[in-house]
Amino acid sequence: IQKANDYPIHIVLKGHHTAIVSAGEISYNTTGNAGLAKGGSGDALTGMITAFLAQGYAVPIAAKLGVFIHGMAADITLQTQSVETMMITDVIDHMADAFKKITQQASLKLFVKFIPPIHIWISKSPAWGIISYTSSSFSITIV
Repeated sequence: IQKANDYPIHIVLKGHHTAIVSAGEISYNTTGNAGLAKGGSGDALTGMITAFLAQGYAVPIAAKLGVFIHGMAADITLQTQSVETMMITDVIDHMADAFKKITQQASLKLFVKFIPPIHIWISKSPAWGIISYTSSSFSITIV
């Protein structure tokens, strides 16, 4: 976290609850499973984040979207695979299903930042939003 404060960098630390660090703030992903702990998973995640960057998303948003959809695709894959047999190609095959799922229903379990002001990342058709609040203000930003 300190390095993201000291330098203009963004960090994605893959793990049980992948952490995304930007400007010293940390967000944790709630999607994904142990099936992602295999070769090629990080490469696929990097490709997803890069694709969002190529579409013009800001770096922190691209990282969070990539991590979330990567994990959701893995969760969908787990419905027909086991963590032992899951391969990253199976996860990639379910990316479209993950995109469909987030555009068809609201999900409030995406990201929660633990550093004030509190931000909750939500997906709700048809756009992504950020709900921000402090003791004195409330705002919604559509991404």
